[in-house]
Amino acid sequence: MKMKSFLPFLVILVLLLGLVVWQKSNQKKPAPIAEQIGLAALVPDTLTKSTLDRVELFSGSAPEDKVVLQKKREEWLITSLHNAPADKNAVDDFIGKILAMKGEPRATADNDEKLANFALKDDEAFHVQAWLASGESPALELLFGKAADFRTVFVRKAGESKVFVENNNLRREAGASETGEDLRPKSNKWLKTQLFDVDAENVAKLTLKYPDKELVFDRKELEKEPETQEAGSEESAVPAQPDKQYEWALATDPGAKDFKSTEVKTILTKFSTITAMDVAGPDEKDTCGFNPPAFTATVSFADGSEKVFYGGRNVAEDKYYLQQAGQEPELMYQVAKYNFEQVFVAGSKIVSLPEWNLEQENLAKIVMERPEGKVVLEKDGSDWKIIEPQLNLEQQTTALKGIATALASLKAIDYADPAADTRALDTTIRIAMLDGSERVLRAGSPSLSVDGRYVKFDDSDSILVISRADSERILPPVRDLFSLAVLDIPSENLVELNVTQEKRNLALKKDPQTGQWAGTFNGKPIAPGADKVEDYLMTVNAFQMDSFTLSRAGSEVEAAATLSFVLADGEHKVLSFGAEKDGNYEASLSWLPCLFTAKSLEYLRLFADIDAFAAAEETSGAAAASSATETAGAGSVVEENASGMIPKEESVVAIDLPSASSGQEAPEAIGDTSEAPSE
Repeated sequence: MKMKSFLPFLVILVLLLGLVVWQKSNQKKPAPIAEQIGLAALVPDTLTKSTLDRVELFSGSAPEDKVVLQKKREEWLITSLHNAPADKNAVDDFIGKILAMKGEPRATADNDEKLANFALKDDEAFHVQAWLASGESPALELLFGKAADFRTVFVRKAGESKVFVENNNLRREAGASETGEDLRPKSNKWLKTQLFDVDAENVAKLTLKYPDKELVFDRKELEKEPETQEAGSEESAVPAQPDKQYEWALATDPGAKDFKSTEVKTILTKFSTITAMDVAGPDEKDTCGFNPPAFTATVSFADGSEKVFYGGRNVAEDKYYLQQAGQEPELMYQVAKYNFEQVFVAGSKIVSLPEWNLEQENLAKIVMERPEGKVVLEKDGSDWKIIEPQLNLEQQTTALKGIATALASLKAIDYADPAADTRALDTTIRIAMLDGSERVLRAGSPSLSVDGRYVKFDDSDSILVISRADSERILPPVRDLFSLAVLDIPSENLVELNVTQEKRNLALKKDPQTGQWAGTFNGKPIAPGADKVEDYLMTVNAFQMDSFTLSRAGSEVEAAATLSFVLADGEHKVLSFGAEKDGNYEASLSWLPCLFTAKSLEYLRLFADIDAFAAAEETSGAAAASSATETAGAGSVVEENASGMIPKEESVVAIDLPSASSGQEAPEAIGDTSEAPSE
């Protein structure tokens, strides 16, 4: 194509390109999406990531329970939690969400009634305050109400009535809920959980000090034959330098059986993976076992430096704590029991401990001599029975079998140094075997280092530890060996019932011929139906004692309340209670020698249920008068005794009549239907 022919096309192309450039330069840019949908910025321009100095979080219903996060240079502290270090990433993420708050206007709520529709009243909303380094009031305070839907939440600024809808629900982000027990934010949610850093590869020595022993591990270099080059090579005369290899030795007991050296590496690795669950302050040293620290781990490095870690236990609450020496602030971090026991390991993880071998089928008799009394078990076929103490109570067969099973499967989990103060072994279990031999297990106080109990096997001097679970199985409370439903009063055999307690006084007797009950309640005559007596006996027979003490006699109880039962065969049973002591009542049973204790709830139910007999007062008078009239008309002779109007000769089938206030018609009399003779 000739140049003259191509030139017009080139001019047109340039013109078109120029037109496109002109249109784009004059086209308006679209507004930001927040502006398009009408979102309003809720954060003042003065509040930025660099100027924000403090965050306070609280529920309006409990403003005193605040979470306070305070900036310290580039880090964050939890002021409300002993100034513990906060998780910087978690706090920074939360602050980013605060600064990004933009809300869609939804309503105006200018009074408490309207604000309540959104759960945005001051005393019910969740408050988020952002503070500058200077200023007597927060630079921003946002109140979060109930969720608008599963993605959004109602929010307003403090002191303002305009209600917005926001995507970021900072109440949830802070770990609080709209209802239930988690209304208040928790300070430990923000806790920096990564505690320690130990370079396990450069550790030369590890010392673990327990309350009852000490373990020292040394790293030793293995001697290895140098490798020489193959003959004929240029460097055949120069031996190759091998890589250094190490092994761990137990310095405190070089001759220990089956030392498990790999466990030392596991301990050292564990330091860097332990995470904190909560934190305790300096004023809680006593309860955390840090006054002084009960456990110490000293990690010595090849370069001569060392790190020291302390440990402690709150035995009552089963909580475990660790602390690195020299850390500021000086806090004790709560860790999981499993993690604690991975650092301060039980002895069985380090060395092999003496074994207790016992064949369950060869057991014949078990004698347990305990501070609270002696218990003797004897094999009875495939079961076990208690032959001492001899108590007229149902025995718990499953628990008795459990003792024999636990004795046969017993294992030591730890040990103590011979010089350790493990206190006296005050419990002895003697096990008679079918072949006439005897095994002996001596048990003492709880271990100071692990969750278990000190023991000795047979005549050995070694102080070992068995687990708490095994201890509880072989030495359960004596009360757990018996059923403590101590009362079994058959209604068909009961002929007399007397109950006395404070202002309650019930006295009942059953007529041997008619089976009718009659007597008094608080001095007033009553004639309750048999069903009322049976109902109360159900309460009586369901009653359970809480425990009993073999070393104290029931005669020690000074009776303040009693239940008395007379049976048809003349047997007289009496249950007596003393005065209340710390929510318990000491009790005695006339047919058992030892002293019992009952919980307050069981005691109160036993006596409260006799109030049902008070209702019998309303009907007894009418019932007795009606019966007297009918039987008198039939020619019977009626006399009055202490229990009310009772026929002297002819029997009458008694019925319960409704009270006058019930509005019901009285049923026809049942009994002798013959006409009465006319006067």
